[in-house]
Amino acid sequence: IGDPYGRKGLSLGSYAIYPDAALIVSADDKGRLTPSLKSMLHILKRSGRHSVEGAFSIKGDFADDRLRPGDMSVNAELGIDRKLAPGVSLELDTSYMFDRDALLFPHDAEDREQRVDAYAGIEWRTPYADIKFDTGAALTHIDELRSAGDFDATYVEPDAALRLTAKTGTTLRPFVEAAYVPRRYVRDSSRDYDGYELILGLDAGTSGPVSGEAGIILVSQHYADPQA
Repeated sequence: IGDPYGRKGLSLGSYAIYPDAALIVSADDKGRLTPSLKSMLHILKRSGRHSVEGAFSIKGDFADDRLRPGDMSVNAELGIDRKLAPGVSLELDTSYMFDRDALLFPHDAEDREQRVDAYAGIEWRTPYADIKFDTGAALTHIDELRSAGDFDATYVEPDAALRLTAKTGTTLRPFVEAAYVPRRYVRDSSRDYDGYELILGLDAGTSGPVSGEAGIILVSQHYADPQA
């Protein structure tokens, strides 16, 4: 679609769909082969006032020569970006993740983790600075399956963050961000904590020869029961 040298995809109305699949075979130091299958689907839509982007991927392999089901991961993401007014935009993001690790020892043991995220953010661009406020929550459930006994935990992480990025006329832009990042356990409130973060850094954007951001993070956590 579009760029003849870019990745190939399908057009469905105003949507672009990019499917992908790969079979990967790796070997350990003893020559044992581990086949892995990975499949991906990327959906993209862009217009003058909004964009929609979604992705789905699944990857699985086998733990030993008997092709016992081993590690597996599933990821799904959906993001919507809409312009509300000149210089003001709204972002909505949600995702789901499932990860299973099949352990070699103890035999037949495995770890499982599921996570659901939902976040919303609003950004205001001014001639001198960009101001962005994000809020949302993540729900995580963990299972550790063992023959001697299982362990599970479920917790919620609601958070909120405010970032101020200065416009300097160059590709490097300094920013400061303050965030509240607590964690609340469903069954064991003694492990709850309130977290605070302060980030000072530089944002290099995504289009220049140098991209990304770097900074210093100051973290403070206050537990409901410090001895838990």
